[in-house]
Amino acid sequence: MDGVDFSKADIIMCSFWSFCYLDKVKPSKNNCVFKVTDEFYDCLLATIESSDSPLKEELIGKARLFYAPHNTAPYEVAHPGNLSFKHPEVAELSRAAETTGCRVS
Repeated sequence: MDGVDFSKADIIMCSFWSFCYLDKVKPSKNNCVFKVTDEFYDCLLATIESSDSPLKEELIGKARLFYAPHNTAPYEVAHPGNLSFKHPEVAELSRAAETTGCRVS
């Protein structure tokens, strides 16, 4: 993964299985690559719970399903075109990643 450049190609849905040099990838401006930690997960749930989104309950369910910390997939990618989080709710993933310092891109 050292220096992998996908800045001109968006990743819509992805789980990384090789984590070497992940902090050195060059993602698209539309992607948010982040480490899934307990702190990130708690922040994401709190952000969704405090939002006025009409999809709040659905988003909480999907956050629990797709973004709970797990040792086999410690990193994830967010993109507005992701089927599990529709734009603008995907912004909550990026916000939680930035707030907790888990964003690596």
